[in-house]
Amino acid sequence: MVSPQEGSNEVESAGVEIPAAAVPGRRTPTFTAESMPPGLAKDHRTTVWAELVVLEGTVLFVDESSRNATAAAGGRVVIVPNTYHHIEPSDDAQFYVQFYEWGWKNFYDEDSPMATPEQVLELSPNPVFVSFQ
Repeated sequence: MVSPQEGSNEVESAGVEIPAAAVPGRRTPTFTAESMPPGLAKDHRTTVWAELVVLEGTVLFVDESSRNATAAAGGRVVIVPNTYHHIEPSDDAQFYVQFYEWGWKNFYDEDSPMATPEQVLELSPNPVFVSFQ
């Protein structure tokens, strides 16, 4: 895997992309190696799509599928839901995690048969945004 070069704004995704229906939700504060919660350095998982965004320095991302990536300032790493991972920031790193929530769009002229509101609300994970267009 090729890692982003220093100063790159390349997204380190290794073919993994956040689904188009996902919408930005909450985000963490900006962390440093000293201020990050200790749990980020241990294997943990999210239940939603997320993205590690590096502002300064570098952050090594390691997940259970052996998808290792080093993101430099301006780089991003897509975090797959329910995949155990941890991070190893450089001493000068500044970074945050952007979480995504699930959205759903129904198109009257394209989706046949179109999901009913009841069917959409039965989806897992539950969407936080639903649009009938």
